[in-house]
Amino acid sequence: MSLAHRTALLAKSRLTKEYKLIHADPIDGCVIRPDPKNIFTWHFVIDGISGTPMCQVREEDVVVTAAAAVSDTNGTSNTSNASNTSDEKKKDAVESPEGNGGGNDGQTTVAAPDNANNTTTTTTTTITTTTKTKVSYPAKYYGTIEFPQDYPMAPPSVYIHTPNGMIKPSESICMSMTSWHPETWHQSWGPRTVVLGLFVFLEDVYNKREFSATMIHGFSDADVKRHALQSKQFNINNVNFIKMFPELVTQWAAIGQD
Repeated sequence: MSLAHRTALLAKSRLTKEYKLIHADPIDGCVIRPDPKNIFTWHFVIDGISGTPMCQVREEDVVVTAAAAVSDTNGTSNTSNASNTSDEKKKDAVESPEGNGGGNDGQTTVAAPDNANNTTTTTTTTITTTTKTKVSYPAKYYGTIEFPQDYPMAPPSVYIHTPNGMIKPSESICMSMTSWHPETWHQSWGPRTVVLGLFVFLEDVYNKREFSATMIHGFSDADVKRHALQSKQFNINNVNFIKMFPELVTQWAAIGQD
């Protein structure tokens, strides 16, 4: 077995373990999985960054329905009657002690009030209220990570295929943990690290407008917002996206494109 072959086998083993870890502990705002035919290619969908035009926030009416239990006790008159009956029993007990053969050594017996006729009725009522709440609709960006055969010795290449107005689509992204900068790559990094770094990178590109070889220079908020609103439509027309994320296509079709 050649060195290159052994290296590739080790890379496959490492990527398999990392997918199991991500499957057990998913990344917030991201769906990611390896290509079933090639574990060196990973497909992902990430949410747009909150607080930017990549994530739309709308105020919507939300209907809240709650069940409330109401109890009603009907026993006022019965309580009065029970009290009178008790007084009569007390009087009889004092006037007629059962000390002669009664078997209680002359002690008197006082009966407790009879509340057996008291009834408590519990009913359930439904209370419906409408309130205003802010709902986030993040854009959905589809991309891929291409790991080299000698991973983790060398960094991967990362692509975002969904047009976003900031990064050139389907071009290898220039960031510190990609193939653009092997000198800064760390062997302990993996798919999770790359995705988390991509979130930070996109936020920095938008907020700081920092130079990047794959950045669209001079982009505007209007460009980012327009592409964000069109992101799902682009994705469901992408053959690879449909193949890798059929559940998202079904989900978006059921609830609409928002």
